[in-house]
Amino acid sequence: MNISEMLSSPEGKTLEFNRDISSPKPILKTLVAFANTAGGILIIGRERDGTVYGVPVTVGK
Repeated sequence: MNISEMLSSPEGKTLEFNRDISSPKPILKTLVAFANTAGGILIIGRERDGTVYGVPVTVGK
């Protein structure tokens, strides 16, 4: 699965979204849960409603 597919997928047992890393406790809890089960992917920079946050990519600079 590529990043575009992941960003358009809903959260589940192995996919979690967090908008930012301002509060590390929820991120650490997610990573520990993934480590204790079948693994997973944590994507930073996406809201649960689908809004993507980040730095714009500038091509050619």
